[in-house]
Amino acid sequence: MFPGMLSDVKALGSTSPYAASCQSVHARGWVLFTAGQPASGIFIIEKGCVKLSISPGRGRSLILGFFGPQSVLGLPATILGFPHESTAEATKSVTVRFFARARLLQHMRAGATGLWAAQVVSRMFYFTLCEIETLWLTDSVDQKLSRFLLSFCSPRNGARAPVQLPLDLTHEDIAQRIGVSRESVTRFFSRSKKSGILDLKHSVLTTVDIARLERLADVSADLNSAAIPPFGVRQTLV
Repeated sequence: MFPGMLSDVKALGSTSPYAASCQSVHARGWVLFTAGQPASGIFIIEKGCVKLSISPGRGRSLILGFFGPQSVLGLPATILGFPHESTAEATKSVTVRFFARARLLQHMRAGATGLWAAQVVSRMFYFTLCEIETLWLTDSVDQKLSRFLLSFCSPRNGARAPVQLPLDLTHEDIAQRIGVSRESVTRFFSRSKKSGILDLKHSVLTTVDIARLERLADVSADLNSAAIPPFGVRQTLV
């Protein structure tokens, strides 16, 4: 489910899920699976981006993440034989590989992909706990949004480096990703631009004042990269 895992599964060679998978290309809006649907296998993203979301009811929706190339989706439900807990939808044209559950379990029993699957699930569990701690246990909208932006600023030499983000996400997308209202996102960006923390030109958002953003997020400048989980697609907002 996290970047780096596709290269791992490719390295397993002819015994891997990658070698035995079927490739397909789909347009934006294609649904890989829906919440409650029986898990029939895993999806490996080669190109494009897929949004995972849940709808707890009353017209509400929460985006769990945006996943790009080298991501593996549907693994926990597929291994357990449970229905999918979320809905996966392509946000742009995607190229994916599908590997059926029966074949995956066969490979795991043979020992060829057991370690790979354990690494994927372990990463999911680790980053979920990080996200709960850094995002969901705070009631401050400014803190949530600051931490969301800082998750894209990789630490270098003990400090976070400014970053330019192609802002393809709408304010509503960001709001659903971190559990706040769209109006709160709009007000935060407006205040941050006026105060010189952020700059937005031609749909590219630039983090100008990292130190002030860190103070809003209530994190130290030398916070390691694992402490703030990747709330969006690695390397780019899509």
